Amino acid sequence: MPSTTPLSMAPQDGRLLPPDPIFPMMGGTIFPTRDSITLCLYLPKDLNCSRVHVSFRMRVIADGELATMMRQNRYTNVRVLHASGEVIDYGLAFRHWDRLNFDADVTENEGRPCVLLTIMHANGLQLDLTKPQFKTDALPTTPLLGGATLTQLVAARRLGMGYVLTAPEGQTVMIDGGRDTDVTQIEELLLERGGHVSDWFLTHYHSDHIGALIELLKKDSDIRIDHLYYDFDCDPAILEQYGGREATCITALEEAIAASGKVGCVVKACKGLCVERGGLRIKALNNAYWGNFSEICNDSSVVYKVETPQESILFLGDLYTWGSVLLEDPDFLEEVRQCMIVQMAHHGQEGVDEHFYRELTAMRICLYPAQQWLFDCDKGEGLGSGLWESLNTRAWIRETDVRKSYSMIDGRVTLQ
Repeated sequence: MPSTTPLSMAPQDGRLLPPDPIFPMMGGTIFPTRDSITLCLYLPKDLNCSRVHVSFRMRVIADGELATMMRQNRYTNVRVLHASGEVIDYGLAFRHWDRLNFDADVTENEGRPCVLLTIMHANGLQLDLTKPQFKTDALPTTPLLGGATLTQLVAARRLGMGYVLTAPEGQTVMIDGGRDTDVTQIEELLLERGGHVSDWFLTHYHSDHIGALIELLKKDSDIRIDHLYYDFDCDPAILEQYGGREATCITALEEAIAASGKVGCVVKACKGLCVERGGLRIKALNNAYWGNFSEICNDSSVVYKVETPQESILFLGDLYTWGSVLLEDPDFLEEVRQCMIVQMAHHGQEGVDEHFYRELTAMRICLYPAQQWLFDCDKGEGLGSGLWESLNTRAWIRETDVRKSYSMIDGRVTLQ
């Protein structure tokens, strides 16, 4: 139990009461008078489990000077944490009923089963809460991937996306890799695994996705790649006019492959491709699309589905508006609906739309290849001060059944 006194709300006026008597958590309003408070959510008496799925809505309201600040910045600094200190959510909008949706361990207070939460940075605010809903379908704490592991890398600077998969039988599989400044960590990580990559999949040609691979191929190292998969096969005239300056990455990659001798074979990634490797099955779910000239690179992203012995993982790359069209393909829709873990398109901002994510009905865990500045849309002046769209995406995700989101804020994330 934390040292902070658990708080309950009085049914008669919604205000906080001392611990005796303790009322069931029925929804209401709390008025924090210190920076950190502990909230005690009592479970129904007939619910008997050690871990529970919790959801409720919370609205943050301010008066006086804080209300003036609200009009300047739409977002509050309030954070909701597990009793252990692990962050559940933050970046909630002022005067908006945001949904909190998470799994939590069940503990006891005064002999009654409950979930303990910590609320930070709410001093002087008004927090309205709805009655919590509890379910017993919490995600298991045992390994999710049936012997496979997935690691989300951290970009050395600005944006970058790279994932390392280890198959149950030990083979190493890469998805993208990041930009040129990420090459050192990629090389070290792969050498730790023996320097042998069985399969390397690229989503699209932007430098923050393939720059590290290009630099790795140029280096004098012991890294070897059996199979490299991508589709950058676009009319050169179209690329010259619409591809942007990073279209030169395609030539740079091809030249590095030819000069290095480190790649066994190059395979075109197109719909129907299915690679089985050491207990993993990796599928390409679509053909690269080159028709959106305003976002020609992002919408050329090839979407990959990785099936592990237990759960499936979806890699969207930087997929943009073409994602809505792909949903019209029954085969594509069936495949993506089976994925529990999803890499958020375009680092979680200005990628696919809300409808696309709503169709991912098995999605429970989100991966944001984004540093804090992008995850928080912070240009240096606080939450929401930048023009990026990540906070909108995070608001969409709250309305789904996602239980946990991972960004680059806390370093490398490894799921098992």
